[in-house]
Amino acid sequence: MEKRKLSRTGNMLITFLLILSLCGACYSGWMLYQTMSEYSQGSAAYHKIDKDALVPAADGSEEETIDFDYLRNINPDIAGWISLADSEISYPVVYSYEKGNDWYLRHLFDGTYNNSGCIFLDSHNVRADEEHIVMYGHHMRNGTMFADVQKYESQEWYDTHREIVLDTPDGRWILYPAAGIFTTGTDPYVRFEFADDADFIQYVNYFTSGSTFVSDTVLQAGDRTALLSTCSYNVEDGRYALLCRMERAG
Repeated sequence: MEKRKLSRTGNMLITFLLILSLCGACYSGWMLYQTMSEYSQGSAAYHKIDKDALVPAADGSEEETIDFDYLRNINPDIAGWISLADSEISYPVVYSYEKGNDWYLRHLFDGTYNNSGCIFLDSHNVRADEEHIVMYGHHMRNGTMFADVQKYESQEWYDTHREIVLDTPDGRWILYPAAGIFTTGTDPYVRFEFADDADFIQYVNYFTSGSTFVSDTVLQAGDRTALLSTCSYNVEDGRYALLCRMERAG
């Protein structure tokens, strides 16, 4: 059977589709390259800060301390340093009350534009040791920033990670995870003021009733609290929020 030749229009259409597919592949490759470059740039920047800011303790012990003078010279917005043993979390925490919550979503600690952003306090907080603080950090797909916060969805992770350390220029605080929930950006899971003790307990119950793990930490009226919030990819506009009791070390 004789094969039919494509018309000129048909050849042009096939050529156009091939060019379009090639352009799409090139664009996808470029976007992947950009993403990987940002991951690499962000990780390298924080690795250097981690290396230079953590110095041996003055008493000669193995424990490291934070050189806040060094950090303040890089960024005067420094508020503290958060760390979690056996995890990727070891980062400076910054204030955002002057720049607002959007700035540090897309800027590294040194001010470089990068989608890794920074770990930052909500702009409602002016210190890292208020009665109730809220910290945000991206859930980066390479496991950096606050990605490990969502690991509290596992009881096993909680059982082996019961203390988060928050160092500030005025001293060290220990954050004891009390409850963690999956929620969304439109849910009222972030609050800063409570009408009375009953209102606070109701807020706590909002977390404990849907917590992904069972904690030994029980929050009571008058407790200092810290909320760690990161994105979750489980649902559209998802969040994972970890509510902790905050106590001064020692």
